[in-house]
Amino acid sequence: MISFSICLHFSCTPLQTPPKLSNHYSNKKKVHTEYARIPAWFIQKPEIPGVNLSFAYSSRYLEKEIELQQLLISAAKNIQIANETQIIVLQTGSLQADTFTGGTQIIECDVSLDMNSISNNYTIIEQYPIGNGILAIAAETSQLSKGHPLKINTLLKKVNILSPPKWAIKPPTRKGFIYGVGLAPSYSSPEKAWGVAEQNARADIVLQVIVKIRNKSKSFESTDFGYHEENIKAWSNFKLKNVSIIKHGYCKPDRTYYALARMKEIDAELIKLD
Repeated sequence: MISFSICLHFSCTPLQTPPKLSNHYSNKKKVHTEYARIPAWFIQKPEIPGVNLSFAYSSRYLEKEIELQQLLISAAKNIQIANETQIIVLQTGSLQADTFTGGTQIIECDVSLDMNSISNNYTIIEQYPIGNGILAIAAETSQLSKGHPLKINTLLKKVNILSPPKWAIKPPTRKGFIYGVGLAPSYSSPEKAWGVAEQNARADIVLQVIVKIRNKSKSFESTDFGYHEENIKAWSNFKLKNVSIIKHGYCKPDRTYYALARMKEIDAELIKLD
């Protein structure tokens, strides 16, 4: 049995193992296209030096004050997760020819929020209604220059939704960085599905880090992972820093939502278990 007391002030939310993208799209000829109009800042997050932009989500409410409060809570949570988040990976199965076969459970720990300071510490910069929800982009108020609003492209971008985004089929590669692709099925509203896709994108990064650590290690009897020679019962406790969700996408035929996460390799830290 594994104790979850290591989460301390966190509440842990189990995630499904990130689904893998079918590669049948890579060989499928493009017949026609269908477009959706989505804010450019949501399709690809703007890069603004010194400002830690993050996405926020809310359901739609008749009371706009409630809607704004939910967006601010979402922004606070996502910005803190982007700065630093703790993820626990539980694996049971076998390792043959350096290939793991078995089950994986990924748990992302939520950060604790100071509800009294959220409205002062975070700012919603832009928002856009979609379905029954709201998409927004936000930042820490302290990083914003007074009297100098951020220049963010507020135009709607035409996005082909009849196939997954190209980066989901073939993720970007850049030396020193790890990219994670997250998928999520259709939920009651798009903003909920994209939120799950973001979690799965971070989980994908963790799984890649585990593979890199295994490949560098000649022995799989590490106490940090709890490996046994015959049947693996492994748990890994990771701290990810500066994980940025940089892109979103949608595929209508599969009703699948996508998110792309990026992190520097040096910002993945394996926490030694006591």
